[in-house]
Amino acid sequence: MTLPRLSTLGGLKEGDLYIERPADQALLDALERGEYAYVLSSRQTGKTSLMSRTLRKLSAKGYRCARIDLGGLGSVADPNEWYLSLAVEIAGEVGCEDSFAPASFAATRHLTPVQRFIRFLRSLVAQSTSPLVIFMDEIENFLKLPMRVTDDFLTAVRSLYND
Repeated sequence: MTLPRLSTLGGLKEGDLYIERPADQALLDALERGEYAYVLSSRQTGKTSLMSRTLRKLSAKGYRCARIDLGGLGSVADPNEWYLSLAVEIAGEVGCEDSFAPASFAATRHLTPVQRFIRFLRSLVAQSTSPLVIFMDEIENFLKLPMRVTDDFLTAVRSLYND
């Protein structure tokens, strides 16, 4: 019998010791009901581990899930590049062809960056009857981007959720 490892840094790996909290079930239940959910807490309190475990549970139930590290997108100041980079990451996470996001953005080049992103997400959702859940981690890095990107993005998320 292999004992679980104690991990104290970063997201947990399979087999690491994890103590479930009420937040684990609450997050899973909210996402299964199609609710918008966010987890706010200080650094190194298990948010990434909670996200990873919830993602695995939803994936096992047939959900299409994407895990995006917003810090990994960098601090590109051009909104077109930032939204396209985000779309490429999301599409890759759910198994789309490499050309899916660029083709979607190219077809809507007459629209604003946020409109292009919204159209991309709508076409991604339309590809399957399986629910799509997008997890975003390291949001503090995202908040360092120019306000025109952060404000538009958060407004788009609200708009998509309302739809």
